[in-house]
Amino acid sequence: MKELGEVIRIEGKNAIVRVNRSNACGTCTACSMGMENKKFIELTVSNTVNASEKDIVELDMETPNILLAAFIMYGIPLISMLFGVMLGYYVLFKENVLASVISAFVFLIISFVAIRLNEEKIKASSKFFPTISRKIPQEYTPIA
Repeated sequence: MKELGEVIRIEGKNAIVRVNRSNACGTCTACSMGMENKKFIELTVSNTVNASEKDIVELDMETPNILLAAFIMYGIPLISMLFGVMLGYYVLFKENVLASVISAFVFLIISFVAIRLNEEKIKASSKFFPTISRKIPQEYTPIA
């Protein structure tokens, strides 16, 4: 996946890049929680091309890594919830619907807690963060 963004500041070896929210984001505001302007996303990326403030840069992230991140955030909780339903309905409570629903939500909460507890390890992995692949001449790519 390639996106264009504008470097808004440099912090050591990292650059803070402002990227337009894409149409794929829809009305989701998860990555811009707490930001005043939800039209943009600010990302901290490694400044591999020695970009400076106001530079237009191309960000790149491998598609398999995007899919893996989506699976961690959406697939694992869904699978955990389905596992909770099946376990509660067929094994633990012998066809008690209310108990299987409660079991499903317990497993859903456990999956969210597990993801949250591993958040620092996930953040430490560079494969889930985009990198600056190149600088783009500003006359070719205006950022709105």
